[in-house]
Amino acid sequence: PALALDGVVAVLTREDMPELSASIPPLVPEPRGRVYVNPALAAGRVRHVGEAVAMVVAVDPYVAADAVERLGIEYEALPAAVTVDAAAAPGAPRVTEEWPDNLASVSTGATGDAGQGFAAADVVVSARLAYPRVAGMPLETRGVLAATDPIDGDLTVWTSTQVPFAVRTAVAAVVGLPEERIRVLAPDIGGG
Repeated sequence: PALALDGVVAVLTREDMPELSASIPPLVPEPRGRVYVNPALAAGRVRHVGEAVAMVVAVDPYVAADAVERLGIEYEALPAAVTVDAAAAPGAPRVTEEWPDNLASVSTGATGDAGQGFAAADVVVSARLAYPRVAGMPLETRGVLAATDPIDGDLTVWTSTQVPFAVRTAVAAVVGLPEERIRVLAPDIGGG
């Protein structure tokens, strides 16, 4: 139904573009962590609410929004673990089926001798703290524009980011170009 809408150029899934199965690298890599795949589009199994499953290409954003409303996506509900404790419990539904549990990595850091500090302290307070869900909220849209130079084939990408070199590395891996042939520009943006 989305393709029948005037102004829709394409509706694409990973079946149409298998190169979108390439993993988006983490912003801060954890070399001791488990390797995981975080594709641009899900296929077969959606791992969280909001995970993209299709892409609409249209002549303008209004047509694209109307087309998205016409996408007929059917989901089969899977068991979910909606808290950290539930996800860490034995037998919890796994985000990555190949892993034995949901623990991606453990990072620790220390300065000085903590044991000596606690032993010498007049008072030691212990607490278990729970934080609500935290998510990035953009001050601007998260749009991306990319254009290939018709003469030399180099790619220029304009995107709202604070890590243009990490974006360049990720784009290079997906599109199969050497990093030196990709230029990532971050226009004036706000927030952090």
